[in-house]
Order: sequence, then C-alpha cells, then structure tokens
Amino acid sequence: MKRIAINALSARSGGGQTYIWNLFLHLPKEIDFKIFLFISPSKKMSFLNKRNDIKLIYVKDRGPLFRIIWENTILPFYLLYNKIDLIFFPGGTVPIINIKNIKLVTMFRNMIPFDKKELSKYEFSLSYIRNILLSFILKKSMKKADSVIFISKFGMRFIKSVTKNKIKKCELIYHGVSEYLKKIKNDEINIKNFNNYIFYPSMIHYYKNQIEVFKAYENFIREFPRGPDLIFAGKGDDNYLRKLKFIVNNSKISDKVFILENVPFKSMPVFYRNASFIVFASMSENCPNILLESLSFGKAILCSKKFPMPEFGGKNVVYFDGNSIDELSSKLKLFFKNPNIVRTYEKKALVHSKNFDGKISALKTWNYLVYNATK
Repeated sequence: MKRIAINALSARSGGGQTYIWNLFLHLPKEIDFKIFLFISPSKKMSFLNKRNDIKLIYVKDRGPLFRIIWENTILPFYLLYNKIDLIFFPGGTVPIINIKNIKLVTMFRNMIPFDKKELSKYEFSLSYIRNILLSFILKKSMKKADSVIFISKFGMRFIKSVTKNKIKKCELIYHGVSEYLKKIKNDEINIKNFNNYIFYPSMIHYYKNQIEVFKAYENFIREFPRGPDLIFAGKGDDNYLRKLKFIVNNSKISDKVFILENVPFKSMPVFYRNASFIVFASMSENCPNILLESLSFGKAILCSKKFPMPEFGGKNVVYFDGNSIDELSSKLKLFFKNPNIVRTYEKKALVHSKNFDGKISALKTWNYLVYNATK
C-alpha cells in the first residue's frame, strides 16, 4: 500500500485553505493508500476523524521561518521513519535538503512573487521583500520537485519559460468549486442589512484594485444615486486596507460602501447568492478562485481582462481593464441599466461553471498523486 503525505501547514487562509478542504472533502470513501496529513491544530477538519486510512499530524504553525526550519529538520525524519512514498506540498515550496527515495510533488499557485509590475506597488515593504525572496524559493522548488501540478495553462507556460523548461514532470489540473459550498441555505446566515449590492469578494491587496473599483463605483453612483451598494469582503494588506478605508470614509458615499474584513467562510455563499452582480478587478492571478465561485453561483460578472481570467471566464463574463476607472464605471452602468443583459450572463455563468467541478478536480488530483506522480 502506497503512503502519501500532504504538508498543509501553509494553507492558513483564503484559496489555500479552501483547496485543502475541497481536496479531502472529495477523497473517495475507499482508497488503497494511506494518507499522512500535516495540518495546523486551528484548522478543524472533523469530517476526517473517523477515517482509519488518514493520519492527522497536528503541527503548531509559528510562521514562515518556523515552517522552513521544520520542513528541513523534523519533517524528513518523520517521512523516512513512516516509509512515505510521496509528499505533496500544495503551498509551492519543497525542503532545501535532499530526501532520498521519496517523491516530491509541489503546486504552482501564487503569481504575485513573479509579477514585477504589481509587486512594485508594495514599495519595498515587508510584503515586497517577502515576495521577492519567495520568487527565488518557488522557482528553485519547482525545478527540484519530481512533479509540479499547474492550475492554469497561463501559469504552466510562464513557469516553463522562467525555469527554461527544467520542470521534470507536470500535470494541469484546474481548480473547481465544491457543491457543498452552494448548498448552504440563506436562512442559516443573517445578512438582512444587505439586500441590494454589488459584491467584490477578494483579499484586499494592491493588485486586487479595490481603490479603482471604488472610484469607478463613485462615478456610477453619482449618476444613479439609488443604485446598489458596494461590498468589499476579505482580509487585507494593512497599508492598502488603510488607504481604502481612508478614501471611502472621506467620500460623500461612505454610507453605501461596506468593507467586511471577517466574513466567515460559511457566510460567503449567501453573499454571493444575494448579490446583484459580481466585480472582480484583480491584475495578477494564477487560478482566479473568486471567478470560479462567482460562476458557480450563476452570477453576472464584471471581470478584469488580464490573463488568465479569459482562460477561465471565456465568453461568459463581461471584461474590463482593471486599471481603467472609466471603463469599469461604464460597465457598471451597462449592468444597472440593462437587467436583461445581467440575466443573460447569469445563465451563461451557471452553464460554464460545470467545467470547474470541485469533485472532479479533487479526484483528478488524487489519481495523479497515487498512480502517476509516484512513478
């Protein structure tokens, strides 16, 4: 029986946490391999407790430096002692030291460390320095790994280019959205204070362009004062979040704009479902999870045209330049003035979302880890 380990310590929040949750939610009930999952004690995955084929190893995460030290000291001994065949690092990095006779699989998820234009917005802050260092670590990790899982054609082409085709083995597996996410009912969550709103659900960072979205909304609401409110939902970079709050609070429409930093995961489906439509203005993505989730809820979407968004949205969303306030403002007016257009894109979104099924994505990943990556 093959023994597979998964290091999920870096899956602390956002897309990384959702990915691990979806991967194990769709683990087949009967498997012919043993799984060792390294996870933080704070990440409760109670639905795994009754499974004898999964061993949960809780490791208290004390930050990036701790993870690097732990991965290069304690982890290798544990893997060798338990005769692990393969270890999967979905966070993107692999240990610096060599571990004999154990296959290393990683995943390319984070585009920001390689995006010099968007990274320059962080102005030599700690985030900037961290991402510059991370770009070197990620590139080295992907070249060292026995196999790399890519989540977009865009990301795969980019990494093959910057590593000069030194990736040993790779597989393209798109992310998907779990049906469970869509089954949470409205009456389980109280959002009665919000009934007519445009929704932008995403981490609040420079490259997500929330400030540009607000300014476009400001132009729109000046012409249509009774238009829907605007909700930003997501945790953020402290400096950028501070700038966004300052601009919003000092505007004449602060009563129509809401910045929700701590929306529980189980509340997100209700916010999606009740939104008038979605705005997604990111300028740097590898796989845009927000876009996939928005499609799965059958919402009309105004989406940044920066790649790889068209790879996932196709002709089923309305695109705009994420840096153009005027262009987004005109698209907001288009949706507000034309309910039939919104309904058309809602239908298209729901149909197109079937291409990004969370269960299929998870099963493809398990199949690859067990039967292909171990070869």
